[in-house]
Amino acid sequence: LELWYRLRDYDRWYEVAHRLIFEVLPSLQGHPDWMNSRQVLEDAAGMSLDLFWALTTSYAVAVTNDPKSFTFPKHIKDGIVDSSDIDHWGQFWSTTLDEARVAAQTDLTDGLWLFNTFYNKPLLDLGNGTSIVLRPWFLANKATPNGYYATIEQLLGRDRQKTGQWGRLFGQAIEALGRTLIAEHCPGLQLLADETAIRFAWGDGMACDSVLLGDDWLAIDFVHRRISRDTGTTGDLTSLAKDLQIGVVD
Repeated sequence: LELWYRLRDYDRWYEVAHRLIFEVLPSLQGHPDWMNSRQVLEDAAGMSLDLFWALTTSYAVAVTNDPKSFTFPKHIKDGIVDSSDIDHWGQFWSTTLDEARVAAQTDLTDGLWLFNTFYNKPLLDLGNGTSIVLRPWFLANKATPNGYYATIEQLLGRDRQKTGQWGRLFGQAIEALGRTLIAEHCPGLQLLADETAIRFAWGDGMACDSVLLGDDWLAIDFVHRRISRDTGTTGDLTSLAKDLQIGVVD
């Protein structure tokens, strides 16, 4: 889905991201893998998560350059967005021209131009008050669930313990949202919603995330899996085939 959602699907992707970030993740405080991702991002961005994410979704839709796309007012509840906040937001997602040259040269010496230079930092700061987006999809993707997950992961750095903890916590958030959506859209269904209840019904062993019960049963797994950077940039069909094998077939 990360590859093939259409322009008109952005609102659905951003709604899912919003629910994960502002509803589900805070509800998991007390989980063994809990970490305060809000605080991690706010410390790095220098503004509230609410404003940061509002700006990210607004600019993400704007750069798709669809004349019939969604529009956003420049005013918020307390007035106009401060220009310093917009500058902070831009700095967070920006790479300088000199940094981009070095990163691009590294790409080229590896034998393939993958646009890695702009994958994590999609804004190219030209140094004269102007920024350009060479790959609009890279910025648009920052406001999706995968965009938030990857951003926090990058901010945690090379600490494998913390990134592993974040991955497990985000997986729990995906499962929690999945069960919530079932309850919202299919009220009255009999649902086994945790692995303990599922193992009690069927015995020990591997367990899925939820089971719908009725005249028959339907097992559901909620899976969060990212496409590789090669597939997401300009890799070949081998990269895509590998991701499909892992993410769909397995």
